[in-house]
Amino acid sequence: MKKDSYITELKQAKQSLYESEARYQILIDNSNDLIQSVGLDGRFLFVNQSWRHKLGYNKEEIFGLNLFDVIHPDFHQHCHILFEKILNGNKVQHIEVTFLAKEGKSIYLVGSAAPRFLDGKVIAAQSFFHDITEHKRAEEEIKMLSTIVEQSTEGMAIAGLDGNLLYTNEAWGRMHGYKSSKELLGKNLAIFHNKEQIENEVKPFNEKVLELGTCSGEVGHITRDGKPFPTLMTSTLLKDKQGQPYAIAGIAKDITERKQAEEEIKSLSLFPEENNDPVMRVSKEGKVVYANKASAKCLQFYHRGVGQRIFKPLLGTVQTAISSGEAKTIEFPCCEDQVLLFNVVPVQEQDYVNIYGTDITKLKHSEEQIQNNLKEKEILLRELYHRTKNNMQVISSMLNLKARYTKNKVVTATFKEIGNKISSMALVHQKLYESKDLSHLNLKEYINDLILLFKRSQPDLSGRITFITAGKDINVLIDTAIPVGLIINELINNALKHAFLDNRQGEIKVNLLQKNKTELIIEVSDNGVGLPKGFDLQKDSHLGLELVTDLVEHQLQGKIDYKSKKGLSWRILLKEEMYEPRV
Repeated sequence: MKKDSYITELKQAKQSLYESEARYQILIDNSNDLIQSVGLDGRFLFVNQSWRHKLGYNKEEIFGLNLFDVIHPDFHQHCHILFEKILNGNKVQHIEVTFLAKEGKSIYLVGSAAPRFLDGKVIAAQSFFHDITEHKRAEEEIKMLSTIVEQSTEGMAIAGLDGNLLYTNEAWGRMHGYKSSKELLGKNLAIFHNKEQIENEVKPFNEKVLELGTCSGEVGHITRDGKPFPTLMTSTLLKDKQGQPYAIAGIAKDITERKQAEEEIKSLSLFPEENNDPVMRVSKEGKVVYANKASAKCLQFYHRGVGQRIFKPLLGTVQTAISSGEAKTIEFPCCEDQVLLFNVVPVQEQDYVNIYGTDITKLKHSEEQIQNNLKEKEILLRELYHRTKNNMQVISSMLNLKARYTKNKVVTATFKEIGNKISSMALVHQKLYESKDLSHLNLKEYINDLILLFKRSQPDLSGRITFITAGKDINVLIDTAIPVGLIINELINNALKHAFLDNRQGEIKVNLLQKNKTELIIEVSDNGVGLPKGFDLQKDSHLGLELVTDLVEHQLQGKIDYKSKKGLSWRILLKEEMYEPRV
């Protein structure tokens, strides 16, 4: 009898479980995230459409699969431990795992999992995963580019227009006597120059960069212990898509050895033929009076020789150097596959100049490669945001169209709510696509646009509900913006449904605060009827408020509280690292 009773009880539990899964399917099947429910034996009870699409399985194939059939073997041991933990009644946050699609392709995921209870007993494990495959691949490409930059023998640095360093490679640090490039981040470029260098070389050089967009020439530097050394600098002004400058990228080559050689070649009688770089002497009239063997290739390229007038790219620089009495630099091609930087040094007492050439072909190729790679990554990221936004808008439009032809008011309202959630996420990608900064967006502007979506989707709100947005302009990362958008969308939608009964007028306010520059506070309040007496957030929450609580406490690692006095006020607190810029 006990065995028959146990079997009956087990069948009833399974039947209840399957019925419960069916109720949730309509709400979550169109989510972009991968959502699954797994039984105690590890077999799938439910997966949503995104899950099936990403992994390439149809509905009939799902229920013959075990969870560990789709988990990459490298993650089996770790996931067995997590699965046991969930079956013991514990939630697990921030799970990073790799699934294998039907055809064998790896799908990189991050998400969370929690037990599902029935009559106080764990009956299943349900999980929400976000596909980060594209993000992982972009990270690998960026790592490859970073490796190229880090292995370069030339020092490379990027600084803001205020002179504070945003990036340096290890060669830059070693060149200046620092053990690690990390200790230089945030430091000002002034630490690499003495006062004389700043006034006579750095300021004029940077003025040319800002004026012309790029500049190459000699700039004096100092090591960490104050020892000066000469460099050949090539700097480029970085601009955003609106053409506004935001940083300067520089490549520096230590030319101490070359300068020492120049000192030895001040008189051309000191072994000029042993120099592998071009060395020439040109009169004030522009005639080549001497050229070493290394200069022959360059002279032949311009059909010139000793005793003839110097070629045009150098002629103007020679005349300027003689008239000003100052050394000048100029770079230009000396053959089809070579670029040289010429240092033109006047010797005024004799009315001639000595010209010293340096091959910078590799340096120019490296600079072009870095610029092209940066542009490709920016174009790729903008296209990704644009396509994601378009796909979400298509899904939202399909839901709205379906809602129009559905007579069941409950189903219609459900479609609209899901459509609003998708629109709030699509709006994040639209704002990022339009933004100068591809990783942050202005939260206040985003909330204002989100409210406009509510007004357009519900024309009857006009004149009845007043929306107010207050607080500071705060930039947040996309990882924060999407869940925050869903939270605010759900709280506003909840207020519109329950706070203003019988079409009464009211006010909904969203306020953004920053506490001691370490915490972000979001307040969503209304002056409606408030919550019923005895309301318990943990026990009485419907699906929408459960989503809000899960997003705040688990995904954003924040805190949520509420007060029901003269309406309802929600207060959400997020930590600094959720919206601080990444290094």
